[in-house]
Amino acid sequence: RLVWDLNIDPFDARAYWDFRVDALSGQVLEQMNRLLSCSFGDMPYRHEDDCREENALSQKASIPTLPLITDGAVYNVFPLPVESPSHGDRQLLDSPADPIASPFGWHDTDGSDGAEYTITRGNNAYAFYDGDANQMPSVDTDGGPTLNFDFPYDPALEPNDMKDAAVTNLFYLSNAMHDFLYHYGFDEDAGNYQANHYGQGPGDGDNDVVNALASYGGEDPEGFDELNNADFLPTSDGNNGRMRMFHWNTGNTLLEVTAPAAVAGLYNTGLAEFGPSPLDVTVSGEVVVVDDEVLTPYTSDGCQLPFANDLTGKIAMVDRGGCVFELKAKNAEEAGAIAVIICNFDDQANDMAGNAGVEEPNIPTVSLSVSSCALIRQYAGSGLTVTMGVPEDSGPTWRTGDFDNGIIAHEYAHGLSTRLTGGRFNSGCLSGPEQMGEGWSDFFALVAT
Repeated sequence: RLVWDLNIDPFDARAYWDFRVDALSGQVLEQMNRLLSCSFGDMPYRHEDDCREENALSQKASIPTLPLITDGAVYNVFPLPVESPSHGDRQLLDSPADPIASPFGWHDTDGSDGAEYTITRGNNAYAFYDGDANQMPSVDTDGGPTLNFDFPYDPALEPNDMKDAAVTNLFYLSNAMHDFLYHYGFDEDAGNYQANHYGQGPGDGDNDVVNALASYGGEDPEGFDELNNADFLPTSDGNNGRMRMFHWNTGNTLLEVTAPAAVAGLYNTGLAEFGPSPLDVTVSGEVVVVDDEVLTPYTSDGCQLPFANDLTGKIAMVDRGGCVFELKAKNAEEAGAIAVIICNFDDQANDMAGNAGVEEPNIPTVSLSVSSCALIRQYAGSGLTVTMGVPEDSGPTWRTGDFDNGIIAHEYAHGLSTRLTGGRFNSGCLSGPEQMGEGWSDFFALVAT
């Protein structure tokens, strides 16, 4: 049977459709979306000054150490194996291009001495800021004739206030992954992403760098529904791959532990549809775990009055389950509490709906993830004090994946696994529901960082 193989890349880039159409009847025989994307949902976020652990396990990737070429390019980035700004500091790297994988540096495309580009573009990748989400550079990040990509970075700023630093880190990591994987077999013969093969490997399949789109849709993240995510469009050899980094919201950090110091910091919270909102009122006090003396389902659910412990002037901590959220809050108020923390049973801080059959409480209520509650409840009743409300300085509203090397490495590895599974000219072998591409990408993110 003769069929047409049609590829359609919609302008909004929400999919990349691969159609098989009967050449005679026009019947669509098969269609699949080749865009690889993971939705992480509303995950809990926590912001602390120091989140190190005394006995934390530290693992580093085994990356070949090779003599560096000296094209003079300088990049201020989070260098591998640093995973993200939470795991290490930026460093100024001088000529980090691998002399075997990228013999003419990261800004060359013709195989002769001297860079063809002074922007974040070259033989392996083209990284640019795409805040307008139109797959075109809103502005190019330029290092000038000396290729000096040293731009200011401040974690307290919004991503759009440090675009050049973000694009530089994305360009660095895209090239670093190219060079790293080159030494493990993802070279010209295997169909890697390069504009020029420099005489290596097959004579075809070049002109296919990875287009890395930084802060995609970041000019208006509130009006853009692609958030808390990243994706990669793997293509057959000879066609550009496309990687997009999105903005991430930092959640509602409306609870601050002020003591003890061991767990002090801001915690992500879910909001209640009932009672006063901590967005409008501020409450401070000592936290006490409720004890209603009824074991079904547990004594800390706060579903039955009277409580065994005194909550007067305290902030009540109760566990989810046994009754509706609003009843827990109303019971705590009846027992004298000034606010309520409801501990979820999974690792998200969910928003909480009201219930028409319950009298509305007059105290604020928030939810915490199970891990956040487990961390702080060990101090409840022993000096755990919190402030519930809008913090004076909760940090930026948005983060960008451009500084998260783990995310970038994961996405880049989709290009590797796709071309190595089906061969460099077949990009459709990892489209089934049980394909292992996501797991392989996680593996490479762990290895690289």
